[in-house]
Amino acid sequence: EIRCETCHGDANSRPLISQVNDPFDRVVRLARSYTGWSNLVGDWMVLSSRKRKLTNVKVKEGMIVTLGKRTGNVYPTPLTMDAIGSHYIPGHKNKLECTSCHSQWVPVCKGCHSTFIPGQGKIDKSWAPVKPMMKVEFPSLMLGPRGKVAPMILPERRFLNAFDEQGNPIPVIRNNGDASGVYREWSFTNPHGYSGGRLAYAMNPHSVGKQVRSCASCHMSSRALGLGEGDINIGLNSSGKNDALLPLVRTEIISGRSQLAPKARLTLRGEPLAGVSQTNARLFNQQE
Repeated sequence: EIRCETCHGDANSRPLISQVNDPFDRVVRLARSYTGWSNLVGDWMVLSSRKRKLTNVKVKEGMIVTLGKRTGNVYPTPLTMDAIGSHYIPGHKNKLECTSCHSQWVPVCKGCHSTFIPGQGKIDKSWAPVKPMMKVEFPSLMLGPRGKVAPMILPERRFLNAFDEQGNPIPVIRNNGDASGVYREWSFTNPHGYSGGRLAYAMNPHSVGKQVRSCASCHMSSRALGLGEGDINIGLNSSGKNDALLPLVRTEIISGRSQLAPKARLTLRGEPLAGVSQTNARLFNQQE
């Protein structure tokens, strides 16, 4: 309901506002419990995406301000239309989510390691406790559900260990009754049987700030494009057949498993390698 554009507007328009005409309006009633200010009939309030008045974002002396509910502090709210520079670059305008440039980091989970040991867990006496491992890193990018470039999170693989009462790994039984392995560091799969080893998800990491990423961090970064870390060599053929990427981490190449970077989510020709479950979200194509 509340996006960056709600208070800051976008490159084409200012925030939507509506005047308070009813003394019993919810914004008047709710503001009675705030510190140092109130909302009155005649005030112009900023509207959310659902066309509801925000209680503490309003027009004051000709400008949009945000008011502290507990402190009463007044925070001038800059508008995108008044900004200069990258907001008006043709390739950027209306094609980027605000978070694509203004997000400082995205969270990275090192993967879920679930272990089932009957009678030995502390919670339900079956599942062993898991200590989550989390870090943050600079955002890669993809197209989000709204069709705009957004930060991308790269979920790690998820593993399952399942043991019987004697501590032996439980076998994995297929539909035909055959065993295909044991549940020791077994990768989770979706109902279609595809591995969760390569996934991509567009998100708002809630790390937005005034600082923005550089041009090179997007346009000169193979990692930002979803190709993984490495050196790109763009050939002269527009088909891309002469393009090449030399991964920084070459574990997959040395092992013979892949010629791609470990964190690659697509190829240089725009062929997706990762599963995307969000409606209308996708990885970049070759032209992009």
